[in-house]
Order: sequence, then C-alpha cells, then structure tokens
Amino acid sequence: MSYYFDIEELANYQLFLLSFLINNPLSKPYLRFSAIDYYRKMNQGLEQLPTINICLPKETSTINLAGWNLFYEYISPTSWTNQDLKAAKRMLELEFTQKILQVKKLAKQQGKWPDSFPNLDSKFCSDRQYIYQVTEDGTMTISLEKQPEWAKDRDLPLTYSDRTPLK
Repeated sequence: MSYYFDIEELANYQLFLLSFLINNPLSKPYLRFSAIDYYRKMNQGLEQLPTINICLPKETSTINLAGWNLFYEYISPTSWTNQDLKAAKRMLELEFTQKILQVKKLAKQQGKWPDSFPNLDSKFCSDRQYIYQVTEDGTMTISLEKQPEWAKDRDLPLTYSDRTPLK
C-alpha cells in the first residue's frame, strides 16, 4: 500500500474536508473549538517570544495544534507559519529604536553624546550586544554586533549613526 499523494489528490482532499466541515451539522461547534485551540496556541507562542533568539540563522517556529484540529492544518497553513518569528523580528527592531532614543535623550541632557551607554544587552539576540561608539569627530554610532542574515534584506538597518547631538 502506497501513502504517496500527488498535488491534485491533496487538493481534492482539502476540498473534501472543507466541504465536509461546512455541510456537517457539527461544523459550527467544531470550528469554534478549532479556533479556540488555534487562539490558545498562538497566545502560548507570543508568551515565548522573549525566549526566542531571533539572531540564530535556523530559528524556526511551529504551531502544534491539537491532533483533532484539522481545519487550520489543511486550509491555509502557510499564512500562519512563523508569524511569531516575524513579530520577534519587529520587536528587535523596536528594541534597537528604543536604544537610539535613549542615547538621544542622554545627549540632550548632557549637551553632547555620552561617552558610554548602559545596558547594551539585547533581549531578542541573547548572544549579542549593541555596540556604542563616539568617534573623535563627534559621530555617534550604535549597532547590533554581528548583524543577523535576515537583517541585511530589511528596510530598517540595525546600525545608526548621527553627528550632532540634540540640544
């Protein structure tokens, strides 16, 4: 007996499953329980965001739904894949933006770029720190040490330089 499915058979199975779920009198409670299961698993994933090291090249995320929850598994699994990783990447970008704003706030208070900056650890790249430097010509640079591969293709670089402090 062969368990090999071709794409057409798989598509037909998904259409059959969808038709069965829609036309079955138990479909409404089943879909509600499926949605509840999916919601709970997504919330668990969000709670684990701070523990994900987003800078690792092979960091992946999976949603382990209940075995009976076929709806979200077969209808559109690609639309939910790695959504928590996307959120963690955004959180790293927000963390970087906060570091920049903190440096600017200190510069505004002191009237110049501070010589050092506290708390350069990253919550989302636990094996890396932010590098803060002020050159002799007065240019301040803050960046994440060893940029992750995915950051090279993003609109928001994880490096920032500014020559004049806020007054």
